[in-house]
Amino acid sequence: MLERGFMVVPTGVALVAVLVGCLVRRTEARRTCLYLALTAYVGAVAAVTLFPLPVEGGMGYAPAWGISYNLVPFAGIARTVADAAQTGWWWSIATVIVGGNVLMFVPLGLMLPLLSDRLRRLPAATLVLAACSAAIELAQLVAGLAVAGYLYRVVDVDDVILNVAGGLIGFGLWKAWERLAAPKRDELV
Repeated sequence: MLERGFMVVPTGVALVAVLVGCLVRRTEARRTCLYLALTAYVGAVAAVTLFPLPVEGGMGYAPAWGISYNLVPFAGIARTVADAAQTGWWWSIATVIVGGNVLMFVPLGLMLPLLSDRLRRLPAATLVLAACSAAIELAQLVAGLAVAGYLYRVVDVDDVILNVAGGLIGFGLWKAWERLAAPKRDELV
């Protein structure tokens, strides 16, 4: 079993590589910090979404714990809410599953417009957010089938919907910050 902590070393190596690349290219300090934050963020998201990775389970073993994929929009969310209502565990179930997927993408939505002027437009940012979330779901599918031999994580279209919603919240926070900061920049000129 590869645990979440496994991602510390690859993320550390990536951070050093990004820092060296920025120093060689003489990237300004603010942009270097942004690239380092994005690299750490990607490592953390990989740790949360792909690990623990069951590598010694053997091919063909499928766990007996339910559905491994959902391709029907909002079906997983409805099932989560119904389960939470039945068990009375609203806070733990609904918040962790639904809230976690939303919160996970808020930083990305905030960083995208800072990375590129093209990503300062809502349609472009939305497309990138959806592509990143779909890539995570695809990585879970491939890792499950190729490494474990079964889907050890739920591959869910609702995760994409919730991730994009979180990213759009982050994008909205950036937009609000831009509007608040614009009058101050105009006063300095």
